[in-house]
Amino acid sequence: MWDSPPSEKHKGISCGKNERPSITGWPHECVTDTFPRTLCVAQLSSGVMGLFLLTLVLQSVLAVLARAPVRVLGIEGQPVFLKANVPPGFHVRDTIWRFLTPVEELVAVSFKGTPQILYQSRFYGRSRLHTNFTLEICPAALGDSGIFSALLVNTTGEMEKQIFHLEVYGTIPRRMWLVKFMQWAMGKASA
Repeated sequence: MWDSPPSEKHKGISCGKNERPSITGWPHECVTDTFPRTLCVAQLSSGVMGLFLLTLVLQSVLAVLARAPVRVLGIEGQPVFLKANVPPGFHVRDTIWRFLTPVEELVAVSFKGTPQILYQSRFYGRSRLHTNFTLEICPAALGDSGIFSALLVNTTGEMEKQIFHLEVYGTIPRRMWLVKFMQWAMGKASA
């Protein structure tokens, strides 16, 4: 039953015992309540409703932007650091690092502050989990390029998932640089 008095917009609409006027504003449209209501949405002014909807949309957009993948660049043979961003007031209890491409592999975990790297993934022997939840891969290889995820779990069981896109680039040996430079310089001198 509609517990609140109808707004100006709904005056004159007569509904049955367990029905109330619809908030869509269509004339003579009634809907059945399936649960008790404590707030009649139809009574909110259009400005407040618009502000409420805008707030919901902005929160959704910000949540998606906050979870956008972090791009990390690395050089073959050098260490690469994937740093998890811990939100303010989020007290991390557990951390789970996974490599997602081409097949999902468990890289490192930390349960109650104790890091464990016991998994026979391609990163075994080359990965290290720091106390600030940063995953280090040393030395980085070209095959390490791909998508990583960090799942942070706090003391109340809430989870924060972060995605990292690692791109590892190869190096050109110094001797090859010198040869290419000499060829270029000789070509310029003869022209």
